[in-house]
Amino acid sequence: MTKKHRHCLVVIGLLICIAVASPALARQRISFAGFFSNWVEGGFQQALDNFSKAHDVDVEVVDSTSWQDLWQKVLVMSAGGIQLDVLYGDNTTVMYFAREGLSQPIDQLAKKDIKLDLFPRSVLSVLEIDGQLYAIPTALSLHNLYYNVDLFAQAGLDRLPTSWESERLDWDEYVSMVRKLTVDTDGDGQPNRFGTQTLGFASIGFNMVGMWGVHLFNPAGDEWYGDTPEAIAALERLARLRTELNAVGGSLTSGTAAILPVQSYYLNTLAGVTSINWSVGPMPKGTQRSSQAGFHGISVAKDTKNLDLAWKLVKYLTYNPEGVVLFTRAENRVPVHPQAGRDFVERWSEVLTADEAWCIVGGVGYSYETRMTRPIRQLDIRKIMEDGGRRVWNGTVAVRQMITEISPQIRALMVP
Repeated sequence: MTKKHRHCLVVIGLLICIAVASPALARQRISFAGFFSNWVEGGFQQALDNFSKAHDVDVEVVDSTSWQDLWQKVLVMSAGGIQLDVLYGDNTTVMYFAREGLSQPIDQLAKKDIKLDLFPRSVLSVLEIDGQLYAIPTALSLHNLYYNVDLFAQAGLDRLPTSWESERLDWDEYVSMVRKLTVDTDGDGQPNRFGTQTLGFASIGFNMVGMWGVHLFNPAGDEWYGDTPEAIAALERLARLRTELNAVGGSLTSGTAAILPVQSYYLNTLAGVTSINWSVGPMPKGTQRSSQAGFHGISVAKDTKNLDLAWKLVKYLTYNPEGVVLFTRAENRVPVHPQAGRDFVERWSEVLTADEAWCIVGGVGYSYETRMTRPIRQLDIRKIMEDGGRRVWNGTVAVRQMITEISPQIRALMVP
């Protein structure tokens, strides 16, 4: 063999070695899919950068324009063999991914690596299907009462309590307040300043019935309880504020409504409002206090090829104090992790008092799942409820009659 031949063989051997070794030398990459396009600026990218540096990995973000867009995107990518590793979603999305086989149970990973009792059991249970946990919670979209302090003073009303355990603010007191805050200021016989801006989902509070311990669906989402006497009574109490007292309307930020029951995302809107003096209190108490909430968490994709790294990212963003604080700052909701909750209070104490900020975080222990997200045909069912609620709002039908009419339609959509 000539020297030239020996040299060629060495070069070919080196090329083969490089080709074989190159996958191992390449930087790892994992993907993180979610609906992030409406997030506030801040800690999200910093959290991902910190994780990338610590684990020598690139995190590719797969963003969407809505939750429904995210569902479709993840489904199509998975069907097309495009690997996804980590999935972020609200409780509706978590359930969708689990039912479609796009995510996997993470009970065993969590139990051996983190202390799940750090999170309230009531929150974890919402992210379970058939007893298996499919996501670690990050934050909740909780309801509180946001209100105009000056309008309360003008009506001779005390400020709302800031403790969810207060003996004050039962339903009767709330109705009395709303009536006093509803005022005809121009003498035309009709109120033009209202006690409350809204009653909640579908205009009559379908999502507020938890104040009386009522659920409209069973946990599996295949039974409708909306026509039970308890559910009808709860909806009638809520609707009465509109249909009998004419105390619902206006706008909190414009000064034409005194109270707004709304999720915590609205804090960023109120923080920029200088035209009113506003504060915050807990939700009123029926037979119990409850804060209707959206539950948000992070899952591991079913087809991930790097389960260990995917779980590490989930753990960093939901459990590691550094990661969860950065992530939930950008998430713009109420954190579930205690340390992130303290960070939330510290940040919002620049706008509110510490007690008021704690009132928002305190709703975590009173979070209530509407279960409206449980039925498989939940989007169609919610449309039926919205249409029915609007007719009650407009005064064309009573609550009981509306429920009687929509119940067969809803049950028909639950038939497999």
